[in-house]
Amino acid sequence: GEFRENKILVSFCSVVAISIVLYFLFKLFLLFYKRFHDYNQPGYYFFLGLLPIVCWFIGVRIYKSGQKLLGVLVFLNSLFSIFYIVFGIGNDYSNYFGMNPELKNDYDKEKRTILKNKFLSYEEKQKLIIALKQKYSEFESKELSEFRTLEIEWRLKNEMKKFNFVSKDAILTQEMQNEHQQRIIDFHSEIVDQNIERYYRYTDWN
Repeated sequence: GEFRENKILVSFCSVVAISIVLYFLFKLFLLFYKRFHDYNQPGYYFFLGLLPIVCWFIGVRIYKSGQKLLGVLVFLNSLFSIFYIVFGIGNDYSNYFGMNPELKNDYDKEKRTILKNKFLSYEEKQKLIIALKQKYSEFESKELSEFRTLEIEWRLKNEMKKFNFVSKDAILTQEMQNEHQQRIIDFHSEIVDQNIERYYRYTDWN
């Protein structure tokens, strides 16, 4: 009976331990998902977060096999990759996936300041909050517009480098170059607009 109780206890502890590990892995991948959005990359890239984790286990296996220096190098490389994904500095402006979170934090602070003001009536607070929502909604629209312009310019710059490299020996009139550049602008503007429509989530100014 004592053996059976110990076996049940060990099995229960194992299930709890595995559940905790799976929970933290799930939260880690959610974090990776958000962090790739911060880097202006699709969230499904979080699968890349598997690579440093796999490398970490490989490094441990290599270390145990006797090649300690190589194992430590692989382990440190995977550790640095995870550290960079989690703590690296993302975009400090709006991107395809939403507005700069700092603006939302600023909005929340101003809203709390209004709500805590004891010298304002309920109606006055509501009017100020409505005006605050309007102000930050305009901020968001402005930031999104600026991001769109910068993204198109960046794409155009890279595309024109390729075009200039291919056509450096070709004889093209200025009109032909302008037409080609306009086609490139139209093409990449459409791509940027499609990405914004697909990925962007407007902030809920509640």
